[in-house]
Amino acid sequence: MKISELILPPLIGGFIGWLTNYLAILMLFRPYRPLKIGFLTFQGVIPKRHWEIAKALGELVEEQLLSQRELIELLTSEENKQLFAEKILLAVKEKLSTLFPVLPEYLRQIVIRTLLNYFKNELPSVVNKIILSLETDLQNKVKIGKIVEEKVLQFDLKTLEKILTSLMKTELSYIEVFGGVIGFIIGIIQVMLNIFLK
Repeated sequence: MKISELILPPLIGGFIGWLTNYLAILMLFRPYRPLKIGFLTFQGVIPKRHWEIAKALGELVEEQLLSQRELIELLTSEENKQLFAEKILLAVKEKLSTLFPVLPEYLRQIVIRTLLNYFKNELPSVVNKIILSLETDLQNKVKIGKIVEEKVLQFDLKTLEKILTSLMKTELSYIEVFGGVIGFIIGIIQVMLNIFLK
């Protein structure tokens, strides 16, 4: 048996195994748009199912990560109500300090202090009304799953490919190498079968 008959099958098998897996990974993303060759149409798995992936991600985020109810609870928590109240009070204070420029300073300060005290007393009620309004708007208008879905659909496919391949670079390399190793082993088995069957 020639040396080429011993070496070539594992090398060719390894190359074919590596190439097959390389092309399979490439075909996850490419071609981006449908490519017709005769009766066959080729398109990458991810571009072809971009809409389904976006929808599934939207549902996943809304159902498992951040539901509308959780968002509302987060916004309507006592801690956030207090934060809203502080921000509103600060804005009112800044606005009041610019009013009544014609009044003498001591009188102006009395008016501002009186208005601020009145506003402080009314603030919890005002914040509750704002929060209630926000809660209603969130329930009626904000659909987290839909927002995520739309954002994913806006992703440029090249950008999406770069993101995914950079995240899975090591794993994808292993898949390519594994294909080469399997092909090489099959080539060795083929050589052994040729030797034993002769």
